Amino acid sequence: MPDYTYINHKVKKGETLWGLSKQYNVEQHKIRQANPEIKITHNGTYEIAHLKIGQIIRIPQEKQIYTNKKTGKKGVKAINGNTLPQAGIKEKYWVTGWYPGTPIEMKNPANVKWAVYYKEKGRYTLKLKKETGEFTFHEQAIGKDIKIVGYLYNPELDNDSALNIKVVTNQTPSITSLILYNIKKEKPLPRNVKLKLGQSIYVVANTTNCVGKKIEFALQKKEEKAGVTNYIPIIQNTEKVSTKGTATTIFKLDDLNLLINSSKTQNYWISAQLEGSENTPYIYENEVEVEKESSKKLPNEEKKKKEDSIIYKGKIAIQEGWNKLKDMYIKKTTSNEPQIQRVSLYSPENKSQVSYKETLKLKIEGIYLKGKSIEYIVYEEDQSQKKELIIDTVQMMGDVQEVDILLTQERFKKGGTNKEELTEGKHEIYVEVKLKEKELVKKTEIIVVDTSTQEIDPIPGNRPVTTGDPEVNKNKKCVCEEYDLIWGAKVSCEFRKKVVEICKELWPSDYLNMANYLMAIMAWETGETFSPSIKNPKSSATGLIQFMKKTAEEFGTTVDKLKKMTALEQLDYVKKYFYPQRNKKLEFVDFYLLVLFPASMGKPDNHVVFSKDGRGLNKKDRYYSERIKAYPVNKGFDTNPKYGNNDGMVTKAEIKKGIQKYIDKGEINKTTIFNCGVKVEKDFKKENIIKWHDPVDNPRRTKYNSYGNIKPVNGAYGNVRKGYTKYHSGLDLFALPYIKDEFEGTKIYACLDGIVTNTAAGPQAGKAIRLKINNVKDLLEQEKKVNYKLEFNKGEEMGINIKETDTVYFIYLHLSKVLVKNNQMVKAGDIIGYTGVSGSIATNIPSPHLHLEIATIENAYNTGKTKRTNPARFIKLNSYNTKDQDVAVNYKYSENGYKTKWNAPKKDQTKD
Repeated sequence: MPDYTYINHKVKKGETLWGLSKQYNVEQHKIRQANPEIKITHNGTYEIAHLKIGQIIRIPQEKQIYTNKKTGKKGVKAINGNTLPQAGIKEKYWVTGWYPGTPIEMKNPANVKWAVYYKEKGRYTLKLKKETGEFTFHEQAIGKDIKIVGYLYNPELDNDSALNIKVVTNQTPSITSLILYNIKKEKPLPRNVKLKLGQSIYVVANTTNCVGKKIEFALQKKEEKAGVTNYIPIIQNTEKVSTKGTATTIFKLDDLNLLINSSKTQNYWISAQLEGSENTPYIYENEVEVEKESSKKLPNEEKKKKEDSIIYKGKIAIQEGWNKLKDMYIKKTTSNEPQIQRVSLYSPENKSQVSYKETLKLKIEGIYLKGKSIEYIVYEEDQSQKKELIIDTVQMMGDVQEVDILLTQERFKKGGTNKEELTEGKHEIYVEVKLKEKELVKKTEIIVVDTSTQEIDPIPGNRPVTTGDPEVNKNKKCVCEEYDLIWGAKVSCEFRKKVVEICKELWPSDYLNMANYLMAIMAWETGETFSPSIKNPKSSATGLIQFMKKTAEEFGTTVDKLKKMTALEQLDYVKKYFYPQRNKKLEFVDFYLLVLFPASMGKPDNHVVFSKDGRGLNKKDRYYSERIKAYPVNKGFDTNPKYGNNDGMVTKAEIKKGIQKYIDKGEINKTTIFNCGVKVEKDFKKENIIKWHDPVDNPRRTKYNSYGNIKPVNGAYGNVRKGYTKYHSGLDLFALPYIKDEFEGTKIYACLDGIVTNTAAGPQAGKAIRLKINNVKDLLEQEKKVNYKLEFNKGEEMGINIKETDTVYFIYLHLSKVLVKNNQMVKAGDIIGYTGVSGSIATNIPSPHLHLEIATIENAYNTGKTKRTNPARFIKLNSYNTKDQDVAVNYKYSENGYKTKWNAPKKDQTKD
């Protein structure tokens, strides 16, 4: 009989006998034997142990085995190994000492067992037992208190047989393991698992230092031909790594060939690889075996007939085509549960390429779908993200239904108009479809939508290049007329003159040609805005020629400082960038490559600048991997038929064709008025002059109220609350708040140029910014542009009418962080803070938002409706009916950055 020592445990609320047995790694019946006073009742086949809060329970612990006094204690005395293992790196731990009483035959490392304990709620809890001392810790273990224990008989945590370790970050991005789960994700599947045809499996990749990166998963089929084993990829998915360091995908084992294959089983391997990585993929070490449904045992003669029948039917199915084979598959792999079997997106006119303003058809096919709600999301996908164009639900009238997808101008804008997309001249559209409240998603094939004919509006928030109001010399001819630069209508006279001065100094013999080249480059890099503050959403690139962070630092500045410069000031840094090329004769494509990829300057036209898979490149080229990594961002030069041949390579000749349009287009954007200091170019749109930036990116109303019900009017301006009797003094714009270790909050912007007058926090409103705008006329111009009409018939009001003679303040409330100070001057588009849920009226709610007020006094509190207007009059609001709000409402958010899961009622109160 084992000898025991006892630990006294005081019962807390919610604790059970089963929980205590797991916590202390002791069987339940042993705890009951040590505590006969525990009351046991029976519920059918189950026994229920009744514990009382505060009751003292004796927990038995087996003593380490001893021999007599001469031989001493037995077992592992000490272990050793790396106490600071890196996440994702396999480490080995070993025994360094034995107690004197340990028998010789037991002093064998192969006899040692190993355990891992994590410290949770003040106690060490057993997490893992192993037969070897090799361990690989994942990213989730970083920073936790962990003990590794080596033992022969029972693990001991209070001596040298237990080693304290701390897992540290691994700076090298890598995949550390793949784990397979069943579709319910209940527990990991065992190695060499056998699955049925038609089953689905979750695959989870654990990673290190990969948050935000993408993992390429592949399901590979094992085939053996002529004694050679090959693995053929049959399904490939790409998924993003979450903030927890994991990426998850789903594979459905629906290889239809197995239905007519004489083999009963098929083996698969699963691999995962970092997108764009040249490292060997991480392979799931054991094969997954998939088998067909077994048939009943039959006498040999009948069995032969049955087999002959299956083979015959299989041949007939092949001859009759895909449909019969699909029917066989459905019969073998489906039940009476509703299922979406196929979704397709197509043009009704069978066009291979369509344009915006046309209509596509989404076809949904399945079984048992009649009366079911189907959710679908239309996406436009580029290299960095997928953008939601449409989110909607359709009620199925049968097992097959078609939905019209109208490609409007608004959806074109949602799809994006950045430089890469304009280069490609296309959007790639597809649809994800799923049964409502189900997880499995079906995707359509991609439809290419031509964007080359679309008119591009100015980028919101960009400021025009202006240089003040220098005196006009009416008696002297403007020197700009002599230069007549391309793209001159987009900038001021002073800007044009400075460009020429720079080029005169750097390329005196060909300055006018180079000045035109430089104007074309800046038009390309800024999306034709010539804004010194424009930033590439995919990188740190900022300004007139998209200075990268490293380049800015080499010039003794930063991208943040560059962003705040005027266009004239930033031209000094443009000059620094091109200075090493002074007096060199450059054609336009080389001038552009100096900005894009300098290593390809001066090369012949057939030179391959970027390659999808390495074809056309020299493997000894020091930039070999960079050229492959840069292909996705620049593939438009290859895939756009106007200048590329879609062969997976971007040549210098293709780039030359692609950028020529910025010379040609620049010709029709020359200025027609040559008066120095006067900016009145022909056909220059008024909206380009308005210095406006939305308060948050993608501004939308809050869909849910603070009770978790659907009521968007609740965040509008006017008497919109408590049965339309309570006044709400501003506009609530949906904005995810600061979430500890996950999200810093949504950026908020100065809407117009102005001065910060007050950043004091209040007990109800929380952290706040009050901004006095400089030019009320700009605000009134924005109001005309928006032309807002009341969205709600009841409760919402327009507020007071702002006059040009008014003093106007923008008031931002409930922030998590304020980035500006009192009396600080700000420009439209400057980031001034981050959203949160600060203040007593905003914390612990499921509808996080920026509360924005526009008033004619700095502190409009207690002034009611006499000093405020409806902010929606000045903001082009997007649809609030988006998936991110539906996800966000499942949590309540606190000011200190914590979020708490809750069951939001989500009642539709839009008609209440």
